[in-house]
Amino acid sequence: MPSKKLDDRVHKRLVLQVQKYREAQKEATRKIDDSSKSSDSSDHGYSDHEEDQDRSHESVSSKKNQNDNGSVDICDKVTTEDIKNLILASYRSLSKQITNLSDQIEDATSRLTSLESLIKNVGTLPEKPEETILNEEVRKTRGSLTKNKNNDDVKNVVIINDSESESGSSSSSKSDSNSSSESDSKSKKKEKNSIKVFDTSIRLKFPLQTEYDFCIFNAKIAKYGYRNRVINNLSHMVNKNSSLSRNVEKMIRHYLTKNVTMRYNTKVSTIKKKAFIDTLFYQCIEEVIKKIFGESKSISDERIHVSITAALKFGRKK
Repeated sequence: MPSKKLDDRVHKRLVLQVQKYREAQKEATRKIDDSSKSSDSSDHGYSDHEEDQDRSHESVSSKKNQNDNGSVDICDKVTTEDIKNLILASYRSLSKQITNLSDQIEDATSRLTSLESLIKNVGTLPEKPEETILNEEVRKTRGSLTKNKNNDDVKNVVIINDSESESGSSSSSKSDSNSSSESDSKSKKKEKNSIKVFDTSIRLKFPLQTEYDFCIFNAKIAKYGYRNRVINNLSHMVNKNSSLSRNVEKMIRHYLTKNVTMRYNTKVSTIKKKAFIDTLFYQCIEEVIKKIFGESKSISDERIHVSITAALKFGRKK
C-alpha cells in the first residue's frame, strides 16, 4: 500500500488540477457574464459598483470555503485524464518500491543459500590423501609407486614400470642391446601396460625364494619405516676391510637366493630378465655403499654396477 507521503502528494496534485480547472471555468463564465451584463445593464439597472461588490463577495465566499474545509472538494467536473495521470503516478511509485523490495529479497535469499551450503559442507570436506613418504634416492627410481589403503588396513603398492628408464638402461650396454633389440621392444610394450598390486602385509622370510616375494619386498621398501630398517641391516653387514664386490655380494646373498638373482640383469631389461637397478632394493644398497665407502672418495655408479654384476653371477653359480 502507498505511504502517507504518497497519499499527500497525490492529493495535492489532484487539488492543483481541480483549482486550475475551476479557474479556467470561472474565467470563461466571467467573460460570458460580462458580455451579458453589459448588454442588459440598462434594463435591469445594475451599476458597476454593484457588479464589483458581487465579484468581491464571490471571491470572499470561495476563500472562506477553502479555509473552512482545509482543502478543495473534488467536483464532478474532474476529467478522466486527471484521474488517469494520478493513477499512473501512483502505479510508477509503487512499481519502483516493489522493484527495490524484490532486489533486497533476492539478495537476502542468495546470501541465505550460500550460508546454508557452507553449513552443509562443514564436516564433509574430503580428507587429504596420505602421501607416500620417500626420500630423494627412492624418488629417483625408474618405477613409479602409488600407495593405497583398503578397509582392512592392508597397504598395497601399485608398481608401474617406466618406459623411459628402460630405454635409458638398454642404451647403456651396446653388446646386449644389439643382440636383444627386438625382444627389448616387445618387453617394453608388455611392461608399459602391466600394473601389479602386491600385498605388503605378508611376512617375508629371507633369503627370498621367488621373484614374487622379491616384488613384495620392494613394495615394502616403499614405506619409509621399513626402508630405514633395511638400510640399517645392510649397514651392519658392511666390512670396510673387505672389497666392494665382497660387501655387495654379502648383501645380495643375505636377501636373495639363486632362484631370484638368475632372473635379473644389472642394467638391461629383457623378456626373460629384468634390470636390477630398477628395484628399490638396489637403491638401498647404493645408498649404503656411497655413505660408507664414499667418505674419503666418491664412488661412481659404474663401479657399483660392476660389483652388482659380479654378485648376481656369483649367486647363479651357487
